[in-house]
Amino acid sequence: MSYQYSQEAKERVRKLGQSDIIDFIGEVPIALRRKVFSLMPKVPGFRVGQPLEIKEKQKRLIGYMFQTHSSPEETYAWKSFALFWKLWAEEKIGKPFTICEEKGVEPGTGLIFIKELADTFPKVSREDVERLYYFSGFTNDSKITAAFEFFRPARILARDNALDALPIRLDELEECVELAKYIIEDNESGIKSLKSATNSLATELKKYAKDNKFVLKSLIDLKEIIEKEVKRTDKVNKAVDELSISNKDIYLNLENITIRNNTYDSALDEFYEYGKNLDCINKKIVEIQNSLEGIYEKESNDDVLNHNETYKLLAERIDILDLNFEKKNSGLIYPQCNEIRENKTIESVEHISTHDEAFNIISSNLQAVGLNKESSRDVARLVLAAFISGQIVQLCGSLADIVADAIASAVGASLYHEWRVPVGLISDATAFDFVQSAANSSHCLVLKGANLSAFEIYGTAIRDIVVQRQIYQTDYDHLALIATWKQGHAVFPDGGMLAELGPVIDTDTLKLRGVTVILPKLKLGVFSKRKWSEIEGMQSDVTREDVSELRDLLDESDFDGGNLWKRMISRFYISLMSIPDGNATYDLYSVLFYYTLPWARVKNGPVEKIASIAERELTERGEQLSA
Repeated sequence: MSYQYSQEAKERVRKLGQSDIIDFIGEVPIALRRKVFSLMPKVPGFRVGQPLEIKEKQKRLIGYMFQTHSSPEETYAWKSFALFWKLWAEEKIGKPFTICEEKGVEPGTGLIFIKELADTFPKVSREDVERLYYFSGFTNDSKITAAFEFFRPARILARDNALDALPIRLDELEECVELAKYIIEDNESGIKSLKSATNSLATELKKYAKDNKFVLKSLIDLKEIIEKEVKRTDKVNKAVDELSISNKDIYLNLENITIRNNTYDSALDEFYEYGKNLDCINKKIVEIQNSLEGIYEKESNDDVLNHNETYKLLAERIDILDLNFEKKNSGLIYPQCNEIRENKTIESVEHISTHDEAFNIISSNLQAVGLNKESSRDVARLVLAAFISGQIVQLCGSLADIVADAIASAVGASLYHEWRVPVGLISDATAFDFVQSAANSSHCLVLKGANLSAFEIYGTAIRDIVVQRQIYQTDYDHLALIATWKQGHAVFPDGGMLAELGPVIDTDTLKLRGVTVILPKLKLGVFSKRKWSEIEGMQSDVTREDVSELRDLLDESDFDGGNLWKRMISRFYISLMSIPDGNATYDLYSVLFYYTLPWARVKNGPVEKIASIAERELTERGEQLSA
């Protein structure tokens, strides 16, 4: 067929409007549409064959069709539309649709086409023929309207088809009636045979009824005997159950007694060791007292008077030593520093309410502590996504503390709190007191060395805030949370349960500026809204397909991080993609690398498989964008 559209035909199709063209293409089956779109050039940034790519190709196709000047793209677009026109004809008119292959775009060819169409497909509705012509490449012809009269309207065509089918349906109905007659006759003979057999059976039943009376009486007697035996069996079973329960109780009591005996044995061993230590201490005390008595005897009365104060001090130290051992503490007691320090400034600060303001000040402060521009922008996006999602920004590596201070200065300078977590905390009292007294007024909380103690013990109140913010609004939605990890043998490896609550950024993997570069000064800023989710300037075009793509990759990795983690990582991904000027490919990679991998290490998950998937997606998508 000719794939050329005359200028008159192009103008006629354009006058129909974009919505009619979209509806016309949409009437072509999706499988055939995919074949046509697969012949069109690839669109950078879209996965081949996905709904979003097909939608973008259709948008570009219609855009080129409406160009008023000739171009290679406009010519190719009309050729592609001609394919849609033929596929529509085959779907609505009939196959094979070959009557237009020899027609050109000269005047009069449209009328010839309509007449041949009437000869080849006489049962096509007038509405479909009119629609086929209006979207065709034939020139306008004043006689076309009269040629449409060769075809019947859809309503009349449906009525005529129904009338034509009546004789066939009557024949089928007569055949069904004949078959029913045959079945009825066959059933009548069967009923007669059944009636005869029933009479014979009734006679036999009467005969056996007399014999069954004796059998019935025997069965009644047997039933009474069985019921008596069942009652006896129930009593025996009940007694057995009671004995079984008693045996279980005895077994449990024996286990409890064994456990208590083991506990007592351990306690006796501890008391024995403690007694040995006390004996040694008592011996040392006796030796010291003997030495003191010897000193008293050797010194003159004047010397004794001069050194009286010294002896008193020594005696007091001995008393303190006895008191410490009575408290089961053989060394000096050093108080553990465990308090949250308040950082407040009276200097003027920059008030932040939009994405651009927050992104720029965080990025600037990161450059002020030595990161280069690219790393600063990448980290700023991750930090903003975590704050908007109500999660904890976590930093590890040699620059973790200084980077945390730079971020805190950018978003909470007027008033934020810092907690240097000590080793070995066994209570969440400090965190609970902070939440009750200061969390409502503070703009940021920085946990330095958060992995020096078990976060699930000392950080329960903080974890509750993070979990609640994933489900509903709280009074602490303005509070930015930052945590740093320490390095060494005294820490919980891989951050422990902290890794579930937000992205983990290794500062040793970030790129730094040169040592001779003059760094900008730190800026002081504060987030002025009551909720991070209300920050202005965010995008809102994130679709379900974007989130389902992340879920498909997690399913491919066979990693199950738990229901809470799945909800948190989905919220983080949505927030990250909502930040303007982003890269969808790198956003997906960031979620896998900075959030999924750390939690997989803690859960002993498929770390290598997740890392391989992340690198694969980054490589493949990068190649598609560059193609």
